[in-house]
Parts: sequence; C-alpha cells; structure tokens
Amino acid sequence: MAPNTSGQNLIYMGIGDTVGVYTFAGKEVGVLKGFGFEGVAGLCSDSQGNVWIPYGDSLLEYAHGGTIPIAQVYTPSEPHGCSVDPTTGNLAVTEGDEQTDNNVLVYTNIYGVPQAYTDPDFFYYWHCSYDSQGNLFVNGLRGKKLPLAELPGGGSSLGTVTVDEKLEKLGDLQWDGQYLALSDSLAHVVYQLSVVNGKATTATKTHFEGWSRARFKTIESFVIYNGVIVLTFSDRQTGFWKFPAGGKSRLRISVVAGAKTVSVAPSALGLK
Repeated sequence: MAPNTSGQNLIYMGIGDTVGVYTFAGKEVGVLKGFGFEGVAGLCSDSQGNVWIPYGDSLLEYAHGGTIPIAQVYTPSEPHGCSVDPTTGNLAVTEGDEQTDNNVLVYTNIYGVPQAYTDPDFFYYWHCSYDSQGNLFVNGLRGKKLPLAELPGGGSSLGTVTVDEKLEKLGDLQWDGQYLALSDSLAHVVYQLSVVNGKATTATKTHFEGWSRARFKTIESFVIYNGVIVLTFSDRQTGFWKFPAGGKSRLRISVVAGAKTVSVAPSALGLK
C-alpha cells in the first residue's frame, strides 16, 4: 500500500485472486493478495472506510488503507455479498451454494451467532445493500425470475418486493443516498427505485454511452459515491460516470483480468 492512503477515498476492486486499491483519479495505490483470495466477489465497506472481503467460508475486515486483517467473520458456506447497516453497524451477508442452504445472515456481533433469514421466492441470494434507514435489500435468483426482497429495519422477516421493471439479467444493487439503485446487467442501465410498502417504482434511469465502441459486455458490479458511479463493463476495464446523469464516461482505467466487484471506502451509505 502506498503511504498516506488512509486519508483518501479509496476504491477497492476484486480482481481475480487479488484486491486492487485505487483512487478516484484511477491510480492504483495498493493491492491485497497475501491471504490466498480465490475469485474475490461481494466486497463491502462501512462508513469508517473499513472493508470486508470474502475469503473462503468467511470474510476478512481490513481497516481503511490497511494491509493486515483486523477481524474475521465465519459463515456456514461461501459468502456472495455483504453490506453494513449505517444505523447499527450490523453486518449482512448473503451465502450458500447448491449443496447447502442459502440464507441472508445478519451479524449483530461478528463473534456471535448470526440471525438467518429466507424468502420462498429465492433459490439464491446474491447482492445486498442497506439504505440509510437500516432497511436491507437483497436480490437473487429463482429459475428465470430475478426477485428482490426487503428486511425492514428492526423487522423479523424478508418480504418480496415487486419491481415495475422487467430485468433481463441479474445485476448489482446499491443504496445511492436517496434511492435503491438496481442494474440490469444486459440492458446496460441502472434504475433508481423508490421502495414503499413492498413495491419498487422507478424514479429515474441512468444510461451509459459508448457500450459498443468500448466492447461493453455486462455490468458486473458497481458502486456509487458522491455523485460518481464506478462500474466494471468488460474483461479489462472499469469506468467512472457522473451519477445519475450517465452519458459519457469521465474516466476509464484498464484492469487486468477485470474487476468483478467494487466497493468505496468510506461507504456512500448515509450521504443523504
């Protein structure tokens, strides 16, 4: 890790078996690789800038700009994604595989037993994100369906959320400070959704120019911070766009092997 990075906003990108650390100017300032990561996916960060990185059947916590894990949380099976509640500090994790039960786990104490939540409309849980009020949103798969669910802050069960858009392929989701941002991986669009009483209504849509020229394939993952969306769009490139304006990218960087997951430290949660 380069010196004096702890005072900067940093972008963490899961790249193959490593995690690259970048500034918002697109400069690589560090890489985490010494603990045998395998196909890193599902990074998340909290409002202090600490970053959680899946590692086997667990997650490792790194301090902002740090290179040595400061904590480890164990999960019943491989974690897919995570999010930190800005109101309580609880850690939510989606986990499971074809051989084990799939669950949404919420750790109120990282060294304690988590509370498990399920929804019959899901077979796999994939991405998750808290909003600034402590409501947890989760997406996933069940056959050809792409369900969305919500665990209200202080609630006791997951409830399926009806989305007014028909998605082609499962994408990422993040709280953008005002809306739940949900991507359609194939359609190359990010929807800003207002979720009320189990219904998600589109407030705005963000489109991105230059997909064909840049050989865009799918939106692998994205993160939103302070009016900027950082998303991976090909095997080797990550782009920076204004959000929710979209349009032309303001910066692109080449990332060998492609970034499959991104997180900003500090997290964008609670900006608004």
